Amino acid sequence: MFENIRNIQIVNIKNSTSSPGAIKSFTSIRHVFSIVNKGMASHNFDGNVIVTKPNELLFKPMGASYSFKVLSDAPVTTTFISFEAELSDAKPMVFSVEAFEKLLYLTTKMPGEWAIGEPHKKYKCISTFYSLLSHLSKQESSERDISSKFHLLKPAESYLREHLFDSTLSVERLCNLCGISDTYFRKIFMQKYGETPRKYILNKRLIQAEAILNDHDSTSIKEIANQVGFDDPLYFSRVFKKKYNVSPTDF
Repeated sequence: MFENIRNIQIVNIKNSTSSPGAIKSFTSIRHVFSIVNKGMASHNFDGNVIVTKPNELLFKPMGASYSFKVLSDAPVTTTFISFEAELSDAKPMVFSVEAFEKLLYLTTKMPGEWAIGEPHKKYKCISTFYSLLSHLSKQESSERDISSKFHLLKPAESYLREHLFDSTLSVERLCNLCGISDTYFRKIFMQKYGETPRKYILNKRLIQAEAILNDHDSTSIKEIANQVGFDDPLYFSRVFKKKYNVSPTDF
């Protein structure tokens, strides 16, 4: 969104404080960056609720209507930057600005220096604003790279939905479907799901086994093991007990 922004013009920079419990409704007549400095607030964009905390920037595109509510017990202080610009795919979005090196200046001194209006101070504000845009653009690019990387998993994810309980299912088969190396497949799978492919498959199978045990008291352990993809009922019993601290027989 911010990589191709054009014809930028800052209109105003200011700090504002809202009291606890305050509820307000707005329609943005310009694009706005709002950065919460203290407290917590929610913004409801026609059912899309976005909660902002300190060191988070919320982009509100021109024309967006929303309600604002203070969630914290203390007042919420916010830095607002309103600006005009041409940009595509504009939509409400939250960014982390904790690592932005000029954040302290932006939220404390910049509103006052913009208000003073001295040319050298305004140029400093404009320079800081462009640095902020660069920071946001890098975040967008990084998130897009991650999304593109996760897209490589689509063939494996589709196959898993159909064959999760097949005893012949293997991680090697999933790697081949994605057309990437075993090492890279495991790496990006871990990044997306927080566990190895093998552990992911195992946990899904055990959850299904738990559901069967709850619904069908008469089903044998061997039958359940086969239904959820285990050829060896002894191995199934061992990993089930490890997860649930009770054997499937006593479950």
